[in-house]
Amino acid sequence: MYGTQGLDMNWLIATDLDGTLLDDDYPDATAAAVIDKLSAKYADACIALVSSKTPLEMIELVSHCQSSPLLIFENGSGLAWREPALCGSGTSRAKGFEIDCTGQSYADIVTLLHELRQSEGYAFRGFADMSVDEVAAHTGLSFTAAARSKQRLSTEPIHWQGSETELLSLQSTLAEHGLHIVRGGRFHHVGSNVDKGRALTSLWRRLRFQYGTRPRIVACGDAPNDLPMMERADHAIVFPLREGGYMQPRNPNTTHASQPGPGPWLAAVTELLDIHYQEATFT
Repeated sequence: MYGTQGLDMNWLIATDLDGTLLDDDYPDATAAAVIDKLSAKYADACIALVSSKTPLEMIELVSHCQSSPLLIFENGSGLAWREPALCGSGTSRAKGFEIDCTGQSYADIVTLLHELRQSEGYAFRGFADMSVDEVAAHTGLSFTAAARSKQRLSTEPIHWQGSETELLSLQSTLAEHGLHIVRGGRFHHVGSNVDKGRALTSLWRRLRFQYGTRPRIVACGDAPNDLPMMERADHAIVFPLREGGYMQPRNPNTTHASQPGPGPWLAAVTELLDIHYQEATFT
């Protein structure tokens, strides 16, 4: 994938999908083409897709790629890769990918949420409550893609219908069970006490161990669940929120993209890398 042990890997490009690399048309083939274009131009860059999507959703996207991006799925709950991208094996395999999930099981999370809803009266509907058709209607996904999005390992997206005060109460109760809730682009996501930033740091350390390099991180995102990785990165590229405006990560090296989608994403990342390429390569 990235060559042999000891390769100079100067960049780790971590990107959110929905609202960042992908727009509402979900053009997987187009997104795959720009991933390949960036990989071809910057041979010393590793690309990691970092999303609230499930492993199967992300594997479907990269099935269109000639390159082999790494996958951080379900908001940092696990990592997936094609052999021999990373050393070692995962906890399971799917469609040629090693999958390493570190979060609590999906079944346990859904059971707890249902118990809390019944006992405390919280107002929400999760993917486990929705049919495939309902998920498709809420997300704009095709029926087949929506079915993949319901095959979750460690997080539950919920459509919150209660007040902010009630949401804080749920957040506090979940914390007692080692879980947290974070807002994404469309849904709130309930999962283990992990996030995209921690998962990205873990991946960086793994790449450093395997390849002996210290790549600089560029993180791209648009939503609150992207802040942890944008704030840990050397450079952040922020895409506009669906309701307008931009998130404000605590990162002095932040730039703003004009809009989401494969074309604007490629332009924003390429512009940043072209400016800083020599700096990363020769320092």
